Amino acid sequence: MKKIIKRNQLKISAKLILFFIVFILLQGILSLGLVTILFSRSNRDSFQAQMDRSLVGIEQYLEQTITDLNIKAELFSGQEKVIDYTEYGLTNLLKRELQILKGSLAIHGIGIFLESGKILTHTGNLPQISTRVDSYLKKDSDTKSYFFVADTEDEIFLVVLSSIFRGDNQMIGVISLYQKIDEQFLKRVEKITNSQVVISYHQKIIYNTNDPVDYSAIFKDNNFFLEKSRKTQQIGQSIVSYIPTSVLGEPEGKIICFIDTGEAIQLIKRYNQISVLVTLIILSLALFIGLLFYRATFHRPFQNLLTGIKNISSGMLKQKIPESGNDEFSDLARAFNQMRLNLINREEEISQLSNY
Repeated sequence: MKKIIKRNQLKISAKLILFFIVFILLQGILSLGLVTILFSRSNRDSFQAQMDRSLVGIEQYLEQTITDLNIKAELFSGQEKVIDYTEYGLTNLLKRELQILKGSLAIHGIGIFLESGKILTHTGNLPQISTRVDSYLKKDSDTKSYFFVADTEDEIFLVVLSSIFRGDNQMIGVISLYQKIDEQFLKRVEKITNSQVVISYHQKIIYNTNDPVDYSAIFKDNNFFLEKSRKTQQIGQSIVSYIPTSVLGEPEGKIICFIDTGEAIQLIKRYNQISVLVTLIILSLALFIGLLFYRATFHRPFQNLLTGIKNISSGMLKQKIPESGNDEFSDLARAFNQMRLNLINREEEISQLSNY
């Protein structure tokens, strides 16, 4: 009840000032909040679009790598020396030829398998792929190439198989090309996609050691990998998404893409701080200008009118109330001045009558 009485006892001028201050503050808060929401959403949409482009870029790079390996495998399998050495089992000559081919085309390993699936020779420390070769040999004879992911104890390889045919179109063996998926491979992917890329396969994690990202958190969240569709999450200061290695013929691994949003988050914070400061300055200026406007258009005319009324009530009829402007206060001032003149005339008339 006391609060109601106090509120009802406020003068109209005080109520107008309070209303104006509250209105300005609400306007500033709503404007700042709306701009911040729009700015944050715009950044989120921008990062999502960048993530989509990065994932598409990764897929395209992998497809291009597989295409290049297929082309190289078909070229190797068509080499006359490779065909002859494979057909006659000339292991030493074949191995030397493979070393030459390996160095000239910048791949990490080459293997030759016989039609029976037994390995004839190979270069480098390569994973065991006999089971995959057997599966390849059991496929339709029209299948000339086949790719998949294989690993050793420490390394991961992208492998492409291609058939070796002699002159009468009789298959005599299979050539296997190995592209190591290592830090250098990821650096090329990251340069193209402008993001950090990590490959997880059979408990192995391959990443660029120069990336300033802690990858441990992502692998603790197993639910993240259960999503069948591309899912983007905010983890720390990075947004994360992934594609399965099924694009490489092996569904058991993940190609994970990280986009660092730390700099953008700092920019948003700095923008919010600047926005708050600018809003406060604008609100202060608006409040100052509003108070000046209130003082010039309401407070001063009201005080002049109030002083004039008090003078009239105390009998000081000679002092005229200022009549500046054409607003309501001026109309009231003119009405009171007319009343003052009427009172003066009435007093003069009474004074004259009293003299008789």
